[in-house]
Amino acid sequence: MVQISILIDNNSNSGQLKADYLDNDTKGVVNNSNCVLLSDNSIVYEPNDELKISKNELLKEHGLSIFINKDDKEHFIIDMGASNKYRFNALKMNIDLSTIDFAVVSHGHSDHIGGLSDFLENFKGLPVYLSKEIASHNYFSTRHNNILKNIGNSHDIINDNADRIKQIDANCFISNDVALIFNKFNSYSKPHANKYLYSNSCLNNKKTNYDNGFSVNDSELSLDSFNHEITIAIIDNDSLIIVSPCSHNGIINIINSCIDFTGIKKIKAFIGGLHLIDDDSLETKKNIENLSKTLNSLYPDLSLFTGHCTGENAFQILNNCKSTINIENLFSGKTFSID
Repeated sequence: MVQISILIDNNSNSGQLKADYLDNDTKGVVNNSNCVLLSDNSIVYEPNDELKISKNELLKEHGLSIFINKDDKEHFIIDMGASNKYRFNALKMNIDLSTIDFAVVSHGHSDHIGGLSDFLENFKGLPVYLSKEIASHNYFSTRHNNILKNIGNSHDIINDNADRIKQIDANCFISNDVALIFNKFNSYSKPHANKYLYSNSCLNNKKTNYDNGFSVNDSELSLDSFNHEITIAIIDNDSLIIVSPCSHNGIINIINSCIDFTGIKKIKAFIGGLHLIDDDSLETKKNIENLSKTLNSLYPDLSLFTGHCTGENAFQILNNCKSTINIENLFSGKTFSID
């Protein structure tokens, strides 16, 4: 049996949204772009201090972190969200993160790798697996007003912890039942919102400061290939449980890549975001309905647990036109088992 616990997600399990998240980078300036679900309570965050949150309430942020318990024998975490909030939610959920055997970072965007420094500091000695591409590339988004925003992470964190961070560049098993898999196929469509995402190489050690105002036509930039995206495939009773936090390479391409590497064709569950953002100019109702039809045709027994970067509109369309597959939403605090 595999038990899944969502430590952090864009959505939470209770309360009313309150935009009182204090970003430690701005040292007390309210940052309305990142909100915390705290009912009627605010958050106080001071450097080198803990979040003071009310009892039994969970935090949310634009990010994702997932704790996996496989047969009470193997425990690991996939992504750490954008900050240290994954750890505070784990405490509230009575999840002992000291039981973790290893951690995996799915890709190089800050809403998944932002909590890495906190993880390394608080859980000494544990290995962290991530793509070798992350250490050599910067990542950017131009979704808002066509202005470059750095959505990567400090390379110093990786370089300073080289003894613990395992950089991989090929598919591999990191335990008997857990495989890390890069996408191999491009036959099916990928999220159209990928068009806002760029990367460049930092191997030349050039310290480029991409402030607001840089054009997306900068010659050093190219569309993100998502060669740095890793999918986690868990073998459970001759079936696969696939975890792909953002699915930038497209859910069906990713599933096919997992089948190709493991040789296992039965897909029990797919967990993660689909990067189908709520923008009709990118993801039309017809596109999402066609995706649902394909999923139902290829994987009729699939259980799809999705959230994070799957927009509310996309989720509702998938849920409304489902045929045989089971669809559930993700949120901070959600815990479920897959037998």
